[in-house]
Amino acid sequence: MNARLAARRRRQAGFTLIELIIATSIGLMIMGALTSVVLTTAQAANTATARIEASAQVRNLQLSANDDFVLSRAPSPSGCGTSNNPCHAQALVLQGSRMPNATTGTPAPYTATYAWSSSSGVVTRQVATGSRVVATSVTAFAWY
Repeated sequence: MNARLAARRRRQAGFTLIELIIATSIGLMIMGALTSVVLTTAQAANTATARIEASAQVRNLQLSANDDFVLSRAPSPSGCGTSNNPCHAQALVLQGSRMPNATTGTPAPYTATYAWSSSSGVVTRQVATGSRVVATSVTAFAWY
């Protein structure tokens, strides 16, 4: 009886090759599905972050340019600046006047220039006090 019991235990001591192949295949399918979910989630997060950053840049440009447009007259371009012929490389120059100052009572002239560098993809705002970058990673610039 001991010999039969020992032989039975040896037969049931491990897994067969077929069982191992099936288990490995199921495990690989599950890992592949999980990898796909993780990669899709990471890609969606990167896209959402890029959209948020672009939206923030547009908002910052709008806030920067709002006062400049309010204070200025319509720009007078040389050769471009219409809906049929928008300006792409020429800087947008806004000229106007600030509120009268308290001492003289006359409005002070005001000029703001928005220029785009196609090589660096940067839009800069320049006024008499200096210049600063208002947008980065800009792929196109047109105004009319």
